Amino acid sequence: MTQVITVLTCTNSSQCNGSAVCGSGGVCVCEFPNFGADCELRNCSPPCNINQTCNNQTGICQCKVPFYGNNCELRGSVCPAQCLNGGSCNFADGTCLCANSYHGDVCELRVCIPACKNGGVCISPNHCKCVNGTYGVLCEEFLDDLNITDFPLIFGVSIGLIVFCWCWVIYVIIILTTEAFCICRRRINKKSTPQPHLSLRTQSSIRIPMHLPTVNLEAGTFDIQNLGMTDIERRRSHLIIRILDLLYHRSQDQKLNLKRLERD
Repeated sequence: MTQVITVLTCTNSSQCNGSAVCGSGGVCVCEFPNFGADCELRNCSPPCNINQTCNNQTGICQCKVPFYGNNCELRGSVCPAQCLNGGSCNFADGTCLCANSYHGDVCELRVCIPACKNGGVCISPNHCKCVNGTYGVLCEEFLDDLNITDFPLIFGVSIGLIVFCWCWVIYVIIILTTEAFCICRRRINKKSTPQPHLSLRTQSSIRIPMHLPTVNLEAGTFDIQNLGMTDIERRRSHLIIRILDLLYHRSQDQKLNLKRLERD
């Protein structure tokens, strides 16, 4: 069976479009099962049954919803909601078949191996977003285990890759990172020495509490602990702290001068 696509006089197939051939009578025709303007489409052979539809791109019969089986002879259940992230409906039981790296009723959740703990949510393959009170790669650690309490943040500013945090206890936190936010905390069993904390926000939004180098500007002292810094980074941090210390005391002097002027 052939289909005439163009009433065109031809002497050879090179004069026809697409995969058409020059048929008898000197006209271009598509050879079965191809059809279309350039013979780019295919009929299904053998023809599809009543529960199927023909994919003319591949020439293969596909089951209509909600039929399944080798010949689409079985009637299944429709999934209650559209399957997401490349998932497909398994009409045999009405559930979604999820692609790799996803799971959930409609494939809405990503897969983390091993799984996130303590209520953490997998937000990208193998990256967990932790709920309040937990931290760690898998949200396996508890902030309560640190025996710490919160202090309000007074001021925070980011200059380049350096983050400054000014807490209620007049502390400044400095850390070199690409993105960060401040959480001022102290250990309950060391009330006389408040210890600021910072949570890093990595590209995967994992929150990692950690102790930081601290600066007590009010007392005029500072301490940079060894947190894996290189000598250059440590010297740079000391220099920054000295500059901050100078600015702090200068601001205190200005406040005193203003008070004197007000009294006068």
